[in-house]
Amino acid sequence: MNYSLNYFGKSLNDLTWEDIEAYFAEAKEETDTVEYKSFAAQGSMDSKYEGIYKAACAFLNSNGGIIIWGSPVGTAVAGRKEKSFHGALSPVTQVLEKDAVISKVSSRITPMPEGINVKIIVNGANCICVFEIQKSQYSPHQTNNTYYMRLDGQSVPAPHYFVEAMFRQIKYPDLEGYVKVNSIASVPNQPIRYYLSLEVYIFNWSALQNETNVSFWLTTNRGTFLNHASDTINRYWLNGKQIICDNIIDVLHHGAPMRKGLTIEIPAGEIVGELHLLLHFGGKNSPLKSSEYKYQIGMQTDPPIAVESERVENIFMHELPQAMAMSKEEKIRIIMGR
Repeated sequence: MNYSLNYFGKSLNDLTWEDIEAYFAEAKEETDTVEYKSFAAQGSMDSKYEGIYKAACAFLNSNGGIIIWGSPVGTAVAGRKEKSFHGALSPVTQVLEKDAVISKVSSRITPMPEGINVKIIVNGANCICVFEIQKSQYSPHQTNNTYYMRLDGQSVPAPHYFVEAMFRQIKYPDLEGYVKVNSIASVPNQPIRYYLSLEVYIFNWSALQNETNVSFWLTTNRGTFLNHASDTINRYWLNGKQIICDNIIDVLHHGAPMRKGLTIEIPAGEIVGELHLLLHFGGKNSPLKSSEYKYQIGMQTDPPIAVESERVENIFMHELPQAMAMSKEEKIRIIMGR
């Protein structure tokens, strides 16, 4: 998840000193996905890192988040236990090196984590470290022999039941699926139809878990998939508007994409308007996900081009927004023909 974009409106690598100052122009409080660390002059550098280890460990074991090291000093608010952070920054009083910081933090967490990134923002002899930490697929993690979690905006020791649940949690390959529209073409002497060329890509981003028996379903609202009436390899529904590709790859390894090219045949009378593509995909051990695309097709050029107008990718089927999810009754109506 791009936590930096959520909090600052830009990606981690694009952050500037002015962005951090502007962020704290208004009072902020810590949450379960953001923690603020000021830099005090007293104490050793190693002791200052201890708070970073603990916060990073907690984010890895929870839902990920942001640590801003060099934030304003927190001030107490009457009647509340949460501190308020705003005003002048308290930056790290030396310039740190990115790879060294990541190595130092990662080496103090067991098992050694992935998903820790940092932006070092330098201003003269000072710097601010903004950590972006992703939820770990290999939790639980510990530092100094203690497991941590995020609770009520704080990094706290995790209770036994939480650690036990993380050890028992079901692991599954992390698949992502995409549709890429390449071109729209017409065949000479056949002006009554167009051919839309596209590709389906499915990636496995789990480093130590291969996926097997990967399949996908792709549905279009315009035209039909080419050769759907005579294809004996794939299955088709909705009169050729949905293709079902079962077991398209035996084993999907980490980082190596599965790719399949497809063609949709669209009658000339249907070519103008909105093209809606809906991809469902999964494997033997991974939950079903969905990616949805909408394109506007016009006749300003010959052949026409498809301009993307909307994209929602890699959503678990059980987490689909209500506007996207098809009701149980609608599924039965379509499948059963009622």
